[in-house]
Amino acid sequence: MTEDKRKWEEIIELRMSALHLLAVHGNVCIGLRHPNNTGPNRKLALEFINYAEQKLKSAGLINDQDIEEIHNVEQKENPHGF
Repeated sequence: MTEDKRKWEEIIELRMSALHLLAVHGNVCIGLRHPNNTGPNRKLALEFINYAEQKLKSAGLINDQDIEEIHNVEQKENPHGF
């Protein structure tokens, strides 16, 4: 695995269906609930969650109320907050 930080920060294109994006979003949310999930990758995972929600919203599949509901559930279920 390369240690070249610049390579890790390059944007890569990933194509998937909205259904796949929603499934990954849900699994990342569940993973963030783990009590030991407190490291630096947590911030990156939260950024992914926000990105996925905005993509799904832009596609007309979810709205602000849906996002608020997701965040309320995760805030309640997540020992570290959301």
